[in-house]
Amino acid sequence: MDEFKAAARLDSNLVAPRYQMFMMFRESGRKAEADAAFRDFRMVKARQEGPAGAQEDVNWCYYSEIYDPSDARPEKRQAKISPEFAARILTGRADAGSAHLMPVDFDSDGKPDLLIWSNSGVLLYRAGRNKWMPV
Repeated sequence: MDEFKAAARLDSNLVAPRYQMFMMFRESGRKAEADAAFRDFRMVKARQEGPAGAQEDVNWCYYSEIYDPSDARPEKRQAKISPEFAARILTGRADAGSAHLMPVDFDSDGKPDLLIWSNSGVLLYRAGRNKWMPV
């Protein structure tokens, strides 16, 4: 809410934060505040609807864009690795009835790590070591 209020203060012609404030008040059951926010939204929107006004998308504004500069470095080519499998008893416990697992490269070293989660918690196996992280 604070960010929407700040955006509305920064640009008196911006309807998106006013609409979002209206929606937040409405969804939280704060009718009087929702009505006031909607009146403010409609007033600003009416200024945009004139002959020279641009239509603004109320679910987007340029203040919310994230600009991520592209990385000009070429991607590293990794050699294809044939999978190797081995049976291994791992320490830690997972609830067998709700357990799921997924191989991931957690530390970006090119080797698969193993993520296991269940109602008992989360286990992460990396390079032969395990870490227990309760949920």
